[in-house]
Amino acid sequence: MNQVRRIHILILSLVLAVAAAAGLSAAVRTARLGAAARSSQVSSAQLAQRNRQLSRIEAALRSQARALAMPHAQASQQQPVIYVRPKPIIHVVHRPHGGDDEGGGLDD
Repeated sequence: MNQVRRIHILILSLVLAVAAAAGLSAAVRTARLGAAARSSQVSSAQLAQRNRQLSRIEAALRSQARALAMPHAQASQQQPVIYVRPKPIIHVVHRPHGGDDEGGGLDD
């Protein structure tokens, strides 16, 4: 019984050691990435150039979207939408009966 408890304690301590090593590795890697991000500086001229480029791309996309939307807008003005209700669906249920009397064919 005492031997089983020692094995469980040993396994638990090994699992905790592996988790601590993984946590330490992740913390070191995160710190290294943060330092690398701070060291790479972009000049304001590069930022301004990229902003101008993105503005030109955005303007081109907007004009393209307007050109694609125009035919749809004109077509909707020329052809009004007419809603036609569908015909009702009628279900006929045939029930068996024994004759023409009102009792449903039941004999007394």
